[in-house]
Amino acid sequence: MKTRAKRPGKVSKESEESHVSGPILGPSDDNPGKLFVLPKGLSDQSRFIVAVNPATGKINRYLCCPKQGFFEITKISAASGTPRSWLLAEDRTTPKSTESGATGLVTPDDTQNSSQGRGEEEGYVTSSSDIFACTPYDPVFFLLPALKSKLSGSNYLSLDDYLDGLEGESSQLKAVVQTQTIRQRVDARLQSICDSVPAGEEPMYRLSTQKLTKDLLEKSQSIARDGLPVSMESRFVREALEVPVMNVRAEVITSHNSEKDDKQEEGPIQDSEASRGDEAGNATRQHEDIDGLSRLQRIRVAFKFIVGSYLPANLRVELENMLKANELLDFSNLDQHLEHVASLRSEALALRAVSSNITRKRAMEDEEAAEMRAEKKRKKDEEDFLKKNQSHGVKQLSKVDTSGMKKMSSFFKKASPKKPSK
Repeated sequence: MKTRAKRPGKVSKESEESHVSGPILGPSDDNPGKLFVLPKGLSDQSRFIVAVNPATGKINRYLCCPKQGFFEITKISAASGTPRSWLLAEDRTTPKSTESGATGLVTPDDTQNSSQGRGEEEGYVTSSSDIFACTPYDPVFFLLPALKSKLSGSNYLSLDDYLDGLEGESSQLKAVVQTQTIRQRVDARLQSICDSVPAGEEPMYRLSTQKLTKDLLEKSQSIARDGLPVSMESRFVREALEVPVMNVRAEVITSHNSEKDDKQEEGPIQDSEASRGDEAGNATRQHEDIDGLSRLQRIRVAFKFIVGSYLPANLRVELENMLKANELLDFSNLDQHLEHVASLRSEALALRAVSSNITRKRAMEDEEAAEMRAEKKRKKDEEDFLKKNQSHGVKQLSKVDTSGMKKMSSFFKKASPKKPSK
């Protein structure tokens, strides 16, 4: 006898909600807030402004503080395939003052009691993991398009003239530069990259590419002194200066054999302690040379990064050519090493191409030999198969001595034509 189980009764929404523990989240915000990392000690008069990025020509947002200057807003995002979020709430470990004047830490019980007094705890959850970091920005970068424009040419102009010469959305920048502290900061930066002449109370400026290159080189040296990021250090410094391993081994073997032959021709071998001292000295000098080349390469990489990321396109080639002239800093040793590495790499590629051709030729020869062996084996197998399947009579006939006998095919040939009678 078959029986049918009863269907479970429907659970009401009220009973489902009764099983849910904890507070219920509110609806999502259509315009969620963003997480900014702001510098310490910002003035109350700080504000976000909109200005044109001199390198790209696009409109970006910047933070302007009368005390600390300008800041660039950089967006830092997590990997697209890794979902992340932020939980923003009050700090429960902030120090609190007691009646005796001592400071302590706010405990969870204290936070719970305070939250009960005001209702619910305040917190915010963002589904986006983006962070907007504010980093210092040189205000002279805003003025470089106007300083290099056809309007200025070789003329000396005032700061207001250069501000009026800026294209695009720059009204907010002009407004904040009118602040006394910010204007003094911009004037000081213009004097470091421009030739200036006094014109009454307001100085006049004209861009000097040599001073600008020197100023950017000082920035690059500061960046190289603090160290490049790991990814840039690995890709643009270590890989660029690394000598191919195959060539290093060949040079070491050659130098070792030549030194060994020289010692055999000269006579007795020198003292081991002296040779160890020479090797240690050579290793120290080589290490110092590598450190010096790495420092020069870091400076060059930082300089190219600044020029490519913050300067307009009509200034980049001129500044890079001025740096290549080696007037402000000598890069000749670095250039020679890079040329040597490039030649070794080209030789390694040539050797690799030759070796690959030899390998291909050997592979083709091996394939032909394999095909010939396979053909011989196939013929032998066919002969063995035919011999095994022969009848007894055929085997006996094959043993008969047929020397001096005509073949059967000779009896079936056409007769030769008769010669005509005379």
